[in-house]
Amino acid sequence: MCDFDAAFIVRGAARELRRMGRGSPSEPEAAAAAPRSGKAGGGTQREREREFIMTKSTMSRRDLFKFGGVAAMGVAAAGALAGCGQPKLAGTGDAAGAAGDGSTYMGPSFLNKPAEITDFAEEHTYDVVVVGAGESGLAAIHAALEAGATVGVLQSLSIVQTAGNMGASIDLTKTSEAGIKAALSFINYKSDYRANMGQVETWARNSQEALAWWAEAAAKGGSESQPYDYVVNCNGHDVYFHANTYFHDEGHQKGALVIGEQVQEEGAEIFFETPCVQLYMEDGRVAGAIGETKDGGHVLLRASKGVIMAAGDYVGDS
Repeated sequence: MCDFDAAFIVRGAARELRRMGRGSPSEPEAAAAAPRSGKAGGGTQREREREFIMTKSTMSRRDLFKFGGVAAMGVAAAGALAGCGQPKLAGTGDAAGAAGDGSTYMGPSFLNKPAEITDFAEEHTYDVVVVGAGESGLAAIHAALEAGATVGVLQSLSIVQTAGNMGASIDLTKTSEAGIKAALSFINYKSDYRANMGQVETWARNSQEALAWWAEAAAKGGSESQPYDYVVNCNGHDVYFHANTYFHDEGHQKGALVIGEQVQEEGAEIFFETPCVQLYMEDGRVAGAIGETKDGGHVLLRASKGVIMAAGDYVGDS
């Protein structure tokens, strides 16, 4: 997604230039600044704006150094764009008009709505469909089976797969309610106040049970956890953490393989090497998930109760 990242760098640099110049120049100001460059008002809007900023008497030495940093950002963005493949067209019309000079807006390709897939080699119906068979996916599969649901799973790899060597939870038997809330506040702060606090609180109040289940299930297959307990002070409150560690073993993967076999024995049907390529919509709601097989065909897993997305993180480009 380098086109997406570079676009944000360029736009950020442009915004900073306008802010340093105390706003976009008016026509008289731009005209007054132009003779100093010998262009007499010529050049693009961006060139005129840059000329205006560089010639304003209110520009300080600090602004000049900051401008150097912004310019470097622009150069880095240009290099990033040069290294990208041809960007895909994200849209025209209003988006193109927003550019101000008649050019077509070129945005991230993932904003394009894909063509709807309607031809399926196979169709299956379950109570719950899970996308992804990693650590969170396996936990979701287990919980659904435990509740008596039938479960279908789309997994992009040929095996269940997880990563890491440890997982931590808040010890609710030792941490006070004030401590839990302090931990939530700290996590939100470290996330630049952009965290989905509903999800974070769900982790805080359920992680201990989830880790206990994982440790017990993995141990049945010979993957034993070495517990590690520690305390973190958040805003004057002690928050007690408990972690399962697998540094001595093969990491979480050994336990994942054991749990993967268990959930399949309990009735979960996992479609390996079948990544989810689209969600299936019906009457305006998500009613299933569509996977793509190795031969390019498509399989539809309908969900009568719901679809759980557990497809990995940003690093995995999921």
